[in-house]
Amino acid sequence: MHTTVTWLNRLPFEGYFSIETVFKTLEPELINSFDIRTWVCPRLSAGLTNRLLNLWRASLLRSDLFHVTGDVHYLLMVLPGKKTILTIHDLGYLNQKPSLSRWIFKWFWVILPVKRAAKVTVISENSKQVVVQATGCDPNKVIVIPNPVHPRFQPNSHRVPNPVPVILQVGVKSNKNLERLAEALEGLKVRLEILGKPTEDQVRILQRLGIEFHVQSGLTTDDVASLYQSADLVVFASTFEGFGLPILEAQASATPVIVSGLSPMSEVAGHGAVLVNPFSVEDIREKIIMVLESEKTRTKMVYEGIENAKRYQSAHIASQYKKVYEEVFQGTSI
Repeated sequence: MHTTVTWLNRLPFEGYFSIETVFKTLEPELINSFDIRTWVCPRLSAGLTNRLLNLWRASLLRSDLFHVTGDVHYLLMVLPGKKTILTIHDLGYLNQKPSLSRWIFKWFWVILPVKRAAKVTVISENSKQVVVQATGCDPNKVIVIPNPVHPRFQPNSHRVPNPVPVILQVGVKSNKNLERLAEALEGLKVRLEILGKPTEDQVRILQRLGIEFHVQSGLTTDDVASLYQSADLVVFASTFEGFGLPILEAQASATPVIVSGLSPMSEVAGHGAVLVNPFSVEDIREKIIMVLESEKTRTKMVYEGIENAKRYQSAHIASQYKKVYEEVFQGTSI
């Protein structure tokens, strides 16, 4: 009889589904070893009333092991710590200006959940350092397990260059750096494909700079994979990321990718990308021109990108979670 592992997920809402995608990708690799059950918070994690209801409902759950998959860390307060794994995806809020609400948030989203959990997984070495520094926990308690790349992202064997080079931009939030990319593209004969809904201000900037662009959102995984396969170049010059999954999606799709040189994005990209200073419009522009004009550079990027993406295949990442589950279960069985 398999060990029961209950995944505790946030209630999904528009524009936020990356955590759910990660674990849906891993589930087929784990169900032969564990009885995976998924529990979703009944309320959005916003406001005291909603969070209290989520806590009450979570307290009624029974399982051999629990895994808080991210974003609802406070659920650890009502779960048996010795049987619970916590995954932390994003710690950007720790860099915001200190305030009373920020202090409370830090305690209930990071410090206390980390203290209660049997094991904590993070998605990069940089995130591990931040968690250890913020909580003072034993570094051995925090395990780095990267996000997997979805198996749907594959090279297109029938790819042909577009008459006008297509550059793919994934995401429109402020950290995605769309505005600087738009400035870098001014005057270049390219078409910008944007995955996400840009704001009115962003649209005005694109129009003012004379950028030819097309917007898509709400796509299926298959549709997104097709976007990567049809693009000539992906630019992911983000100013901050907890991980940077679009880097791997581009590499697995055999599409050249320009990546922010900041951590953890540069580490995720390995040798399969051209790194750029995300705060320099000039550098972004120069690197785009270099990649588009050099077939030799693109060929090298594609080869090394495919090799790098292999490190993040779902079977490999799932095996790391399997090891954590087994260690925690054995610890609770003693």
